Amino acid sequence: MFLSLLGFLVRKEGGSVEEQNEEERRQTSYLDTPEGALRQQGFALRLREEDDDEEEFQINLKYRAPDRYISAAQDLSSPQEGKTKFEEDILPPFVSKFSHSTSLETDEDPELGTMNKVMALFPELKELNIDEDTPVETVNDFKVLEVVRKLCKLEFGVEPIIKASLSCW
Repeated sequence: MFLSLLGFLVRKEGGSVEEQNEEERRQTSYLDTPEGALRQQGFALRLREEDDDEEEFQINLKYRAPDRYISAAQDLSSPQEGKTKFEEDILPPFVSKFSHSTSLETDEDPELGTMNKVMALFPELKELNIDEDTPVETVNDFKVLEVVRKLCKLEFGVEPIIKASLSCW
């Protein structure tokens, strides 16, 4: 019903909808120092392990702020090849926050036990003045199964193509 309504509205504006029926499953956890030093400064360090036959891991460093210019100005570069995104997150109760993030992928379980190892991946974190020997651990020992249902792609004749998905934890 939702996709039918969405399709009607998009076509009314001259666009098209390509429905998808894909699902991804993965284990997701967040890492930080015991004192929460990254979170206190607006950063989130996420680790995802794909829940399929292959060992695939994604390390994601994100900076989120209500001001899009402050978020966009954060240097999240890495000496490793990664994917950088800038997006608007809409959080309850419908408040916009802007996220700038870089994701790195690896086939090996990353060893991120200290800030020194995290800073090797994201060198600009050294500017936060967190001691390199500070331990990094899973926040509250919390690891969740994340199920992502890809719903559709929306196209209005020009870039970008909008991807709609629903993520459930």
